[in-house]
Amino acid sequence: MTLFDYVQRGGPIMYILILGNIISFTIIIWKYLVFNSEKKRVNDLADSLFQAIRNESKGNISLEYAKEKIEQHVYSLEKGMNIIKITATTSPLLGLLGTVLGILFAFETISEQGLGRPELFASGIAMALITTAGGLLVAIPNNIFYNFLNSSLNNIQMKLEEVLIPKINNSGN
Repeated sequence: MTLFDYVQRGGPIMYILILGNIISFTIIIWKYLVFNSEKKRVNDLADSLFQAIRNESKGNISLEYAKEKIEQHVYSLEKGMNIIKITATTSPLLGLLGTVLGILFAFETISEQGLGRPELFASGIAMALITTAGGLLVAIPNNIFYNFLNSSLNNIQMKLEEVLIPKINNSGN
């Protein structure tokens, strides 16, 4: 049996899971590339943030304002991460929905056809199991990558603070 056969047997829930996974993995790759770029240019980014803070504060630079600017920058990097998290958390629920629909289909088949044709009953059970597995296969890697990217984002924030805060303390304020 091919992968496409499993997807077809899983029904429409499988197509929703695949679509969500494609969207999520596109964002994962995009965020991975962006975060790697940010890590490589932390010093330049800290310099540009320092200049922006100096220009906006008109010489009166506060540590709180600098931390706020760092948080704003990190928040701008965070965009799209919620889609990965939503995919990771809703995929098992979609798999469970497929399970319920598959079992419902199996029992409807029994009520209409009786137990004389077990292959009809088995197709509903197969749908139930395939969607459960599909939901977990989507959720597990998305959860892992979400946590990995979130950790990378926290590291970027910490490195920015490590570089920028001494600059502010040394600026004489």
